[in-house]
Amino acid sequence: IANPTLLTRGPWPAYPECTLVLPPLLARAKVEFEQWYASHHQGRKLHWHCDLGSCAVQAKYATDTLVLDVVPAQACFLLVLDDGVCLSREALSTKVGLDGASFDTVAASLIEARLIVCEDDVYEATRKRPVNGTVAPPRHDAAAPLRARVADAVR
Repeated sequence: IANPTLLTRGPWPAYPECTLVLPPLLARAKVEFEQWYASHHQGRKLHWHCDLGSCAVQAKYATDTLVLDVVPAQACFLLVLDDGVCLSREALSTKVGLDGASFDTVAASLIEARLIVCEDDVYEATRKRPVNGTVAPPRHDAAAPLRARVADAVR
């Protein structure tokens, strides 16, 4: 379920165009919200800044479920790698719309949180629940390391 939050009606500073490719589930939710917004707010236009949002992704493991607080890029990685899909770096990069340093930063944050693994340049989601101490149930802020890196880069 997508619940976008409208932060302001005023102008925002210029941000670079987001290259993130939303998975079908999120792309449909985005289109539905745009249609609803257009029908309720005549003359206003939405501008999406995918890198500024956050998502709650439900991760199901054999014995329990975690709610992961992630940024949209992390959510895209996790959704693309859902159901045991294994992808090469090139294929995953194409599916999520990120490459270079952006791809590396997001992948590293998910590997550090033990939510995905990479072996021989092939990525997949972990099948086992991350070990105790790595994740604090029932919510885990997997985006914290990435947010910290972004904040450091902006300073």
